[in-house]
Amino acid sequence: MDLITCSDAVLKGIGWLEPFAKGRNARQLSLETIYVLKKLGSNLAQDFVHEISSSDFWDEDTVSELITDDSHKLWFLKELGLKDNPNFLAALDELLKKQTIEGCIDSNELSHSGPLRVLVATKPNMESLARALNYWLRNWKAYSNDYWSDTLAVGVLALTELDYERYKDNIREQIDSLKNVQHQDGTWGHLGKSEKPSCFNIEPTVYALWAISRVDGIEDPVAQNGLRWLKNEQQENGSWGDHYFYTSLALIGLLAMGEGPKIPSELVDNKILRLQQDIERYSPLFCNTSPLYEEGLHVKSLHDKISIMLHKARNEIRIASPFIDIFYEEIINLKRENQNLCIKIITRPKREAEGTRERIAKNVIDLLNIASEGNVVQSELVHARMVIIDDQEVIVSSADLTRDQLFDEFNAGIWTSEKRTVKQAIDFFENLFQLEKKK
Repeated sequence: MDLITCSDAVLKGIGWLEPFAKGRNARQLSLETIYVLKKLGSNLAQDFVHEISSSDFWDEDTVSELITDDSHKLWFLKELGLKDNPNFLAALDELLKKQTIEGCIDSNELSHSGPLRVLVATKPNMESLARALNYWLRNWKAYSNDYWSDTLAVGVLALTELDYERYKDNIREQIDSLKNVQHQDGTWGHLGKSEKPSCFNIEPTVYALWAISRVDGIEDPVAQNGLRWLKNEQQENGSWGDHYFYTSLALIGLLAMGEGPKIPSELVDNKILRLQQDIERYSPLFCNTSPLYEEGLHVKSLHDKISIMLHKARNEIRIASPFIDIFYEEIINLKRENQNLCIKIITRPKREAEGTRERIAKNVIDLLNIASEGNVVQSELVHARMVIIDDQEVIVSSADLTRDQLFDEFNAGIWTSEKRTVKQAIDFFENLFQLEKKK
């Protein structure tokens, strides 16, 4: 990473930290140090990450520190790329065992909000997160004082990382409370006796700056007051307190406040453009069949979207539909044009077909089975209606692939190309397909 555009404070700080870290092992440093080295593109970071990924790093003392003393460090491990590491997952499971019925997960540092942020990063769809979140929303005011300011700040960060829009009112209330406990000198934290009183305030101040800058921007007066204090505490040699931990924390604070590498405006514009394109590409689309809609206009966007999807298939078409009596000609033609196209279909047994198009529906099963080279399975258990194209897009709806349901009845569905959702749909489909195929 090009550090030329960093502030002088960041350049001096990393200039002190890198030589200090060189020649040491991961146990002699903090995870915050390894994290900031990686953020600033240090060549040392890769070796440290490799070291903490190995089983040798995860002895009993390390796990105990992560679970009992400072579980928030698991968040840094996840950011360092260890989210699938078996030792990390085992430590996470141990952390979850500490959760109370009320949802609280306590640790010595950052109390409940540290584990909450870890769950947001690693278990976003689990009940354990929902319980931890509800506990925080009910009890955060207990941390709205100078002693617990870092706990409050991490709680704000967790909410922004979970769903900013959904929890924006909670975030606003908590940020205002955090601002209210800033000291006159720009710091946060409990003022007590220490050999190095300035270092005593670095951690809560950094987390407060991290949270406030994310919510109210780096130009916020309260954040700027904290930034001035933080930069004034840097020593001539570039460190904070001649200590790797405090220096790493301070650098995290400076990065949060925009003191790190700058991006040229042209790249920013390009990133915004790409982001807008991604939003358009991955935004879910509502499709429907409405025989009567807006003073008589017949809507058949569900049918039309499925047709478009089928003709974009390059490698594989997966269809789950209890009954099918349309689109079969298109599917057969697509297979003729592309012999490598894999077609898999799950439908109900032929004997269950009924209605005015019963004969067509029964014949369609045979025709599609021939075209798909035997990849039509008949399942009495299938109730889902979905079309999956390659590993790129899926539509899930209330409609069978029949004329009645795609033209004459009111049905609706959602289309998406969001990668994780498509993957989950494929996994669901393949599980049922393989079960029926084995029969």
